[in-house]
Amino acid sequence: MAHPIHCTKVAGITEFKRDPLGTVESAEGDAIAILNRSAPAFYLVPLELFESLKRDAEAHRSQKGLEA
Repeated sequence: MAHPIHCTKVAGITEFKRDPLGTVESAEGDAIAILNRSAPAFYLVPLELFESLKRDAEAHRSQKGLEA
């Protein structure tokens, strides 16, 4: 079964386990899909991107009158 990958950068789980911080750095600030047996296992999101996404989500909730 095909699995969509929602980012342009990917790495294998073995590469990630061998050098987690190097994998993060290789993404150059973007999210990276970590693959296990050619299927996405999880998405790795650098801290700065995560914080930006969180701020955007909170701002969107505030505009809609929703609580975080």
